[in-house]
Amino acid sequence: MVRINYLDNAKFAAIILMILGHCSIKNEIPYCGAFIYSFHMPLFFLISGYFLKVTTDIKSGLVKYLNTCVRPYLGTMVISCCILMLCTGIWGGVFLDFLKRAFFGAAWFIDTAKFGDVPSAGALWFLLALFWASISYIIIILKVKSFLTRIVIVTLLFILSVVTIKYIRLPFSLQQGGCALLYVAIGHYINEKDLLERIYSIPLLLRIAIFVSWLPAIYFGGVSMGECNYMGKLLPVTLWGTLAGTYCFVGLIKWIGDKKYPMTTNTLSIMLAQAFLQFFQYYNEDYFHISISYTTELIILFAGSFLLSFPFKFALEKIPKVYL
Repeated sequence: MVRINYLDNAKFAAIILMILGHCSIKNEIPYCGAFIYSFHMPLFFLISGYFLKVTTDIKSGLVKYLNTCVRPYLGTMVISCCILMLCTGIWGGVFLDFLKRAFFGAAWFIDTAKFGDVPSAGALWFLLALFWASISYIIIILKVKSFLTRIVIVTLLFILSVVTIKYIRLPFSLQQGGCALLYVAIGHYINEKDLLERIYSIPLLLRIAIFVSWLPAIYFGGVSMGECNYMGKLLPVTLWGTLAGTYCFVGLIKWIGDKKYPMTTNTLSIMLAQAFLQFFQYYNEDYFHISISYTTELIILFAGSFLLSFPFKFALEKIPKVYL
């Protein structure tokens, strides 16, 4: 499939926002965090869905996404665990903690849910969510021929994920995958019907209306896909906000000009590096207790994400793939 520069650029820009979204400085700027969380993770899943290639059989899809999602997830968890055990000297405690984090994947502390007190695997949850969303969508496409039935299944899985996480936290980011499935399906539909250029050719007044409709989602704080949190009764507002926000953000990047200002990069490598650094950010609070300023935190997360992306890219290319 031909690469689309402005979608690459949008992912790159969203990575910058993701890094900012995990810095404490976001709390110092009014609505900064709400702006970022109103669309940034849905954007990744929408673009992933756009480029998703439905395999001829389920096994091929399973092999593909085990290699592209589960393998980097497990590899990054193992590397992070080993380094932290060496740094802290707390071998048993850190190892068991990482096992629990790796098993459950996403979601932070959810007071009402069973297993809601287990720490998350940090930003790595998106890999497991993408795995479940992609595999689920491939199964739906291959097994369900009716377009209307597909819509019903995707919608029900989304609602089921949002509702059940309040009561029980399922392992391996299953519920986050159920939410991500909706965005993957929309992204794939846009590609399948060749709608990408058409939706950015709509009248200016309609584009302004979409932008205005995004603002309430920012006002109410956005969404947390890691917790399947769409603000309860405000779900229609925040859900639409994720789509409107993605539309506006990608449109802005497209308007800036993908040919004049290329920003293509290896998205997965930087996201893995950023997730890796977050482990140390989280564990600093529990073990190291090192006090750092906002400026230092920004420098570490930005510079570290890009510098560490090179060894992660090398590892992804060189580590042998595991085939079923």
